[in-house]
Amino acid sequence: MNTKSTSYLLSALQELSEEQWKKLFFAVQKQFGRQLRNIPGAPSAEDLVHEALEDLLEGRRSWPQDRVSLPHCLRNIVWSKVNHLTTKAVIAKHVYVLEEVIDWEVNEECAQEPEQRLLDGIEAVETLDEHTIAALRNRIFQDRGDDAALEQVITYMLDRINDDIPPGNRSEGVGGNYLGQAWDKARAIVWKHLKELNELKLQEHMLDCVKQDKELTEILKYCFSSYGTKARDIAAELKIPITHVYNANRRLKSNACLKRLYEQLSEGEYQ
Repeated sequence: MNTKSTSYLLSALQELSEEQWKKLFFAVQKQFGRQLRNIPGAPSAEDLVHEALEDLLEGRRSWPQDRVSLPHCLRNIVWSKVNHLTTKAVIAKHVYVLEEVIDWEVNEECAQEPEQRLLDGIEAVETLDEHTIAALRNRIFQDRGDDAALEQVITYMLDRINDDIPPGNRSEGVGGNYLGQAWDKARAIVWKHLKELNELKLQEHMLDCVKQDKELTEILKYCFSSYGTKARDIAAELKIPITHVYNANRRLKSNACLKRLYEQLSEGEYQ
């Protein structure tokens, strides 16, 4: 951040009243408090505001002061941080569920090492193809940073959860009823967190579709943050004429990338 920008930021910070700070902390706590409490080891919403402020002061983030107020800029940065924390937590929970579901005892008397027993158990499932086995191995035993592998494993899990088949018959000869119960236990957890992850991906995809339109990007971020979708509220917060909001809505509806995305969603093809 250059000296001029830093000076402007410091001046703006000094002008924020105690009431404005209280309003900001209340807003982020109301919006993100419960979500953060559900993430192990996550900082508080107030801590994230301080982190956002540090990011601005140290030049890691920028404040487009001609488009948004300083409090709104800080909320946007907090929103981004919460999304990042949530995505990491969702992936971590997927990995935990996968380990718990797949790591069953094929033979209680088996003297093999746990990792080898796990691999043998995976390969014992006839419907598991080699590509998915490789993806699963990479996901569990390596750096766990390959999201493509994670998607392959989750796809495998979900494709093989069939409500019409009694739990004890889902994998005859491989774990028996125990494996069926493990699927039952994991199903609700996987669907819940996959839905959360898909919602985050969808938001990121929508923002990517409009990334060349800075004004529309700021409006979408405002709406994603649940600050409201009323045109007058958006105009007031972003300090833009209300006609800009109406025009942005028209651009949103005519965006070719978003139209393709909507078609995928309506046809159930969105990944």
